[in-house]
Amino acid sequence: MALLGLYPIVMLSRGFVAPHKESHVVNRYKLRFIVPAVLILTSLLSAQTNLAIIPFDAKGVSDIEAGLLTDHLGLELSMTGLFTVLEQRKMDSILTKHNFQMANCVSEECLVEAGRLLDVEQIIGGIVVKAGNTYSMILWLIDTQSGAIVQLISYDHQGTLAQLWSPGMGVVASRFAGQLVEPDRQSIPVDDQKVALAARPTRRVRKGDLYFFPKLGIGHSGWPRTGLDPSVWGNILSTGGQWGYGPILGGKLFGDVLVMYDDVIKRVNSLNVVALYELQLWIFYGQGGIGYISDQGIGGFGIRAGGGIEIPIGKKFRLRPALEINYGKKSGQSSYALNLNWGFKFPGVR
Repeated sequence: MALLGLYPIVMLSRGFVAPHKESHVVNRYKLRFIVPAVLILTSLLSAQTNLAIIPFDAKGVSDIEAGLLTDHLGLELSMTGLFTVLEQRKMDSILTKHNFQMANCVSEECLVEAGRLLDVEQIIGGIVVKAGNTYSMILWLIDTQSGAIVQLISYDHQGTLAQLWSPGMGVVASRFAGQLVEPDRQSIPVDDQKVALAARPTRRVRKGDLYFFPKLGIGHSGWPRTGLDPSVWGNILSTGGQWGYGPILGGKLFGDVLVMYDDVIKRVNSLNVVALYELQLWIFYGQGGIGYISDQGIGGFGIRAGGGIEIPIGKKFRLRPALEINYGKKSGQSSYALNLNWGFKFPGVR
C-alpha cells in the first residue's frame, strides 16, 4: 500500500497530471503492471526461511574469530534472498532469558532445542578447526520441527582467516542456498585432512534422553463382577508405568506395563506388557506398539494405541494425561484406560 501511495508523486515528477480522463485511463493501465509486481515481491519475502546461526565451536581458533565467521555467514545467507537470519543480539537475549547455554552446542538435540526457543524454522551449527595453515568447517542445517538434518556441508580452506571470512563464507552460503559454486582453493595436505576428520562429530556420540513415567487412572475392563452379566464392563483402578529412551528415528521407544485391579472382586482383571514407539508434535504425542494383552483371564498377542498431551514443569518433570486402548483378537481380551502419567526426563544420556 505504501508503494501505491507514492505512485502519484512519481507520476507528477515525470510531468504527468491526473485531472483528465485520458490520464486516469493511462494510470489504471500502468497499475495493472505495478500491482502484480508488488504482490510478487511480497510473496518472495514471505517465502524466506527464518533461520538462526549458533556460534561455531572453535578448535585452534579463538572465540572472537569464530564469532566473526558466524556473523559474516549470516550476512551472506541474508544476501541470497532465501533466508531471514535472526540477529545475534536478539538471539543472545532470548536464549539468556531461558538460561540456555550456547557454549559447545553442536549436537542435533541441542540445536533443535535452541531453534524451538528462538521460534525459527531452521538452525545452523557446527565447528571450525585450524590445523597448521588449514581451516576446516563442518556445518549442518537442521529443521527445528522434525529435528532432521536438512544439509551437511564440509568446507576446507588453506590460507588466511581473512580469506576464509571472504570469499569463504560466501561460498558456504551459496551451498546452503543450493547455488553451484566451486571454491577457489589449493589442495589440502593429507595430515591436515586427518585432523579435520578426527574433529568431525559422528552420530555415534549422539546423546538421547531417558524417561520414566508412573501412571494411575481409571480402566474399563470386561471381567465379570460377582452377580453381574459377564458382558458388563466395569470401571476399575489402573496403574503401571513407562520407561523409555529417545530420540530413535525421530521418536521415542518405551516399555510399558499396565495393570487393572478390581477392588470388588479383589483381583487383577487386566495385565498388559507392550513395547511402544512414540511420535510427538509440540505438546501432543501418540503411541503405538505390540505385546502381551490380557483381560477377563484371556491373554495373548495384541496391540496398543494411545495418545495425549505432555505438560512440562521445569526442565525435567512432566505430566502426561493419556488414553490407552488395548486390543486383542480373542473375545473379551480388549480393554482401555484413562491415565495420568507423571515422571521425569533425564536429558543428555548416551
